[in-house]
Amino acid sequence: MGARRQEAGETLIEVLLATVILAVVGLGAFKGLGASVSVSDAKQSNAASEAALRSAAEHLQDPDVPYVDCATGASYGSALPSPPAGYTYSATVRYWVEPNTSPSATVLQLDPAFQTSCVKDAGLQKITVSIADHDGRQRTIDVMKRRR
Repeated sequence: MGARRQEAGETLIEVLLATVILAVVGLGAFKGLGASVSVSDAKQSNAASEAALRSAAEHLQDPDVPYVDCATGASYGSALPSPPAGYTYSATVRYWVEPNTSPSATVLQLDPAFQTSCVKDAGLQKITVSIADHDGRQRTIDVMKRRR
C-alpha cells in the first residue's frame, strides 16, 4: 500500500474568510479616513469664517468708518473687507430705541430694545454681519456702532 501524502495549505473557506475580514477592516479604515477629512474641512471652514468675521468687525469699529443715521446693511458694505474666496457677507442693522419711562408707558415700551425699523436714530446701532461659505454654513457676529 502506498503512503498517504499530507498536503499542507489553507482551504478555500479559510482564504475566503480571511479576504472578508481584510475587506471589512479596510472599509472601516477608509470610512474613518473620510470622516477625518470631512471634520478637517469643516474646521478649516469655521476658522476661515471666524477670521473673516473678526476682520469685518474690526473694520466696522474703525473710527474712520463714519456712523450712518438710519443705515441699512448695504450702507456699511463698503467698509467690509473682501471675503475669502467662496464666502459671502451679508449685514443687517438694528436701531436702539430708548425706553419710554412715562407713567402711561406699557410694559413693552419700558423694555429698551434694538428694532429693525428706524424712526429716529438714537445714535447706537447693532450691526449683525453674517458670512456663508460655499456649503451654506453660516456664522454671525454682532458689532455695536455708536455715533461720535
